Amino acid sequence: MSAATAYIADVTAPEQRAARFGYLTAALSTGAAAGFLIGGFAGEVGIRTPFWIAAGVAFVNLLYAFFFLPESLAREHRAPLKWRSIHPIGAVAGIWRDYPILKPWQCAVLLMNFGATGINSIFVLYVTFRFDWTPRIIGFYATFVMLSGIAIQTGLVSRTIRLLGERRALLGGIGLQILATAACGLAATGSLFVASVFLMLLGGVAEPVRQAINNRIIGASDRGRLSGSERSIISLNGVIAPTLFALMFASVATGDPHALAVGARSSSRRF
Repeated sequence: MSAATAYIADVTAPEQRAARFGYLTAALSTGAAAGFLIGGFAGEVGIRTPFWIAAGVAFVNLLYAFFFLPESLAREHRAPLKWRSIHPIGAVAGIWRDYPILKPWQCAVLLMNFGATGINSIFVLYVTFRFDWTPRIIGFYATFVMLSGIAIQTGLVSRTIRLLGERRALLGGIGLQILATAACGLAATGSLFVASVFLMLLGGVAEPVRQAINNRIIGASDRGRLSGSERSIISLNGVIAPTLFALMFASVATGDPHALAVGARSSSRRF
């Protein structure tokens, strides 16, 4: 992901980067949606079949990158590879040292991703306990989220920027995500929860805009460092957030699923 983000920034004009980052997010959603479907059918053939298919796709990807994908950065812009720039702490410290303006940006990434990672880590447990969702309902939900994400990232990002400008698209998207996250916790039924998630996906137009702005701040030779530092922050959240959110959920999961402490009052646990 770090390399893909940096590559797109290298080969795209500044005014087109937000839309292209949106396409990258849509591509990830497409792969995830297809993976659910293909993996399900392949698993019926044999328990190892999905792994062989995944390995084959990865190998084809490797061949394509090695033989057909051109280098994105001119040699004069390439930075020397140093250990202090590639381990997680060094990647973040180094980019902050060279670009102090990125500190508040990446602190915001830390906080927002912390919440998203924590919520996603307990999602299945939460909706099963709160709304009595079955694996079938969760499967339909996952497909809905993936397809909605594809449509929003490919169809709305560039249009939103043209209509509102980058700053208002960024702030509006973040504001919508904040409200939608609160609405998810207050949702009385599964249907309201899904509607709130859709609003959250609409707010996702903010992320490609943020990436585009950040890539304008740094020099051409440092786009890989920027992507690497952000992935380091996301990985850190992947270690910390699930534990804390699991403890918070465990503190209320022994009570009434309808209790306000779990999410919100409701009259039904069904979708």
